[in-house]
Amino acid sequence: MQTKSQGRALDPLSLEPRTGSGYPEPYRSRVLPREKRALGDAFGLTTIGINHTILPPGRESSMRHWHTHEEEFIYVLSGEVVLRTDAGEQLLTAGMCVGLSIAARSPLCTSRSATAMRTIAPSIRTWICSSTASPPR
Repeated sequence: MQTKSQGRALDPLSLEPRTGSGYPEPYRSRVLPREKRALGDAFGLTTIGINHTILPPGRESSMRHWHTHEEEFIYVLSGEVVLRTDAGEQLLTAGMCVGLSIAARSPLCTSRSATAMRTIAPSIRTWICSSTASPPR
């Protein structure tokens, strides 16, 4: 178990990555390999989750889904990623971000575009942040 770093800075890459997936096949092979580092957990945060995620070319962050009690924010640190929602596909490049509110209820999925992979970088890095608390009543 890693020590909580409350109030102390850390290098995200110093955290042990989660490399597995709870998805069964044929979905598991669509998301693996990947690395997720739980930054929020490292700081003892309880109402917000922050993951530093690294995806190699052609992999997806998750299957298309939506949350009924969580909002999500995605910031692309490097590379290119295709965001799929009910509105269609949108290319996000390094420095871009998107917020997904509970009200939107649009299934989302971020996946690497094979074409972009060949022209930009071998992998992408993102921060994915979400609320973890129950919605206000």
